[in-house]
Amino acid sequence: MNVSPDLLAQVIQTLQQEVYLGPPNPKETWVTTNQPNSGLIGTLPQTSAADALRTPLPGMHSIAANTAHIRFATVSANTWLSGSVPSMDWEASWNPGTVDEAEWTSLIDEVEREFIRLQTLIAGNTNWDAGGVTGVIGQIAHTAYHLGAIRQLLHWVKKTPA
Repeated sequence: MNVSPDLLAQVIQTLQQEVYLGPPNPKETWVTTNQPNSGLIGTLPQTSAADALRTPLPGMHSIAANTAHIRFATVSANTWLSGSVPSMDWEASWNPGTVDEAEWTSLIDEVEREFIRLQTLIAGNTNWDAGGVTGVIGQIAHTAYHLGAIRQLLHWVKKTPA
């Protein structure tokens, strides 16, 4: 069976939307829970900047670090889909620096903007190859993994006083 570029883009966009925003129809989920706003963009505002920087143990990545890393990965995917080779400083991608409330809100907004750009680039791609398909599906899995890590950290933050 051959899959048309349009169908492939539609499937990828559906999964991306669920991971970033939550399921369009909460009765039909593939990755997240069936709650509204259960994707990354709905989950991140549930914490303050101060809590986003907290970690349960030294050396673990914070919610803010996971978010910065997802921003990096999404920017990288967009760069690649735009026909350029992204910068791959993986270690630096984990460093959100210190974020105050305005910077935390800005980081969340940047992730959302890059997601929207990613959706646009996927919709416009009519020449999928194995590397491109693997890359965007891998990017979905990567974001879903970090969404899970963020949700676990958020659970810890809410139960543990600063």
